[in-house]
Amino acid sequence: MDEPMILHPDQADELRRLLGTVEDWLLHTSPEVIDDLGGFLTGLSWGTAAPQQLVTWLIHDLGEHTITLRPSTGDGTGSR
Repeated sequence: MDEPMILHPDQADELRRLLGTVEDWLLHTSPEVIDDLGGFLTGLSWGTAAPQQLVTWLIHDLGEHTITLRPSTGDGTGSR
């Protein structure tokens, strides 16, 4: 999966919107949901870190991918 994938701009925008929505929801959800998600990620063997840390990393990665998928502004300040 090392080869780049080219998305149609509409697909990239939809993916960006979906990732951003999930990230935003996780940032504003209840501690119980975060605990459940941490347990779920632990069960999937996402790593050996504490469940809360796994959730923190997931939220961070969602945000980073949302930024990466932003359309280019044409002046070098947006994503490629």
